[in-house]
Amino acid sequence: MAKTQPDKPDEGAGTQRHNAKVREEAIKNGLQRMAKLDSEIDSLIEEHIADLREEKREIKAKLRDDFEISTKVFNARYNLFKIEARGDEKVIDDLRELFEAAPFGAQSNFLEVVDGGKA
Repeated sequence: MAKTQPDKPDEGAGTQRHNAKVREEAIKNGLQRMAKLDSEIDSLIEEHIADLREEKREIKAKLRDDFEISTKVFNARYNLFKIEARGDEKVIDDLRELFEAAPFGAQSNFLEVVDGGKA
């Protein structure tokens, strides 16, 4: 029978703890740097698109005020308009299925809009 050695401390344990600490510091450092860059990116984006956002607000306000359309209703239709403009057939098909399964009031007329008046 082979002799068993008494339990020795794992010689690599100190190295593993050291590596874990190095990894932890590197991860924290990386996350902090990324968060700082995200903040800088957000500032630059806002700086360059503020005028465009304002123009969109003005268009929406004019349509809302001129035609007495609530913001909620306008946003609902605008979201559908963007989906149509992108030509995202999967989303359009999913919406069509939802409206067919649960039609209600004038909102079921969405199918006519999607189908170009063919529903």
